[in-house]
Amino acid sequence: MSLGDFYWPSAGLLLRVFVDPTGTRALELRFGHDGVELTKVLGEQRQVVAKRPELAEAGRQFVKDKHWHHFELVARSTGEVRFSMDGGEILSWKDPDFHQGGLGFGVHDPNLVLYLDNLEVTPLAEPPKAP
Repeated sequence: MSLGDFYWPSAGLLLRVFVDPTGTRALELRFGHDGVELTKVLGEQRQVVAKRPELAEAGRQFVKDKHWHHFELVARSTGEVRFSMDGGEILSWKDPDFHQGGLGFGVHDPNLVLYLDNLEVTPLAEPPKAP
C-alpha cells in the first residue's frame, strides 16, 4: 500500500539490487513521480543508465492511490534486472558490471509509508554444489 505525500517531488519506491557488502556499489531503481529511473552507483559516482519518463503518471498514481500492489524484481547472475508491478513489466536492463550482491528497498519521501505483506526472496535456481 502506498500512502504518500503527493506534493513531495521525489516521492516513490527505492530498490537497490546487486548491493555490495559496503553498500557503495549497486543498481538503484526509483519509481515515483518522474516515472522509472535506473542508476548505477559506484561509490560517490552515479550514472543514470535507463529512464522511462512516460511512466510518470503511473508513478504518481502509485504514490497516492493507497492500494496494494504486487511487485516483482528479478536479478540474475548474468546482470539482468527486471522490475514489474501488478503483472506489467516496468523496466528491464542488463548490466555488464553487476552480477552478484544483496537487495535493499525503501521509500524516498519523508511522509511515505510502505506496508509489506508476503515478502519473498527466493533463488531462481539451486546454486551448484561443491564437489
